[in-house]
Parts: sequence; C-alpha cells; structure tokens
Amino acid sequence: MHAKVCVVDDTWMSCGSDNFNRRSWTHDSELTCAVMDDEGRLPRDVRAALWSEHLGLPVGDKRILDASDPLTLWRERAGRPDSRIGMHEVEPVGAVSRMWATPMYRAVYDPDGRPMRVRRRSSF
Repeated sequence: MHAKVCVVDDTWMSCGSDNFNRRSWTHDSELTCAVMDDEGRLPRDVRAALWSEHLGLPVGDKRILDASDPLTLWRERAGRPDSRIGMHEVEPVGAVSRMWATPMYRAVYDPDGRPMRVRRRSSF
C-alpha cells in the first residue's frame, strides 16, 4: 500500500491509500483524509517538498513557493539532469477504447465491488 497525496491548492489537500474506483471507496479497507488549512501551511509545505523533490530545486526556491505559474516552471525543469520529470504527449483514445471505458468499465470491470453472482441477485 502506498499513500497518495493530492494537493489541490495551498489550502486543501488529501492524503491516503484509496484508489480512484468504487471498489476502493466502498469495499476495501483503505482510507484517505482531507485537510483544509486556511493558513495554508501544511498543503503549501507538502506541495513545496514534492515540487522540490521532483523539480530538483531547493525547497526555499522562490519559484517553488509561488504557485501562480506552475506549468512554466515544470516545462523549464523537464528533462534536466537534476530533475525527475519529463515531458510526454498523451496518445489519443481510440473508438474501441472509448467504447470499453464508458459503459463496459462500470458493467464489467468495476461496477460496485460485488462479485458477478451477487450482482445478478440484486442483493449484497
């Protein structure tokens, strides 16, 4: 199990082990907590530490503390030897994949966490 951190802005963040699917949110014993810090200390410090680690910059660098233009900073640091990030292009999703992802994902892969035989009975 790995903890995942999601820093939305410098006042709100979450940290936990759940995955982004219904089974993880309804059946697995995984947890996530959300933190709202109006003063922004914890979310900002976590964001700055993560950016520092991935961008290869010191935590106190002004560019890390200022989150007003993050894409420019990330593009500037991508591919540098002291940086852990790289630029990549997202491949377009084909028609077959779109067809699978929309109704089939819910019906077959991750409907609600119940086994198929239990779903057929409409009971839990």
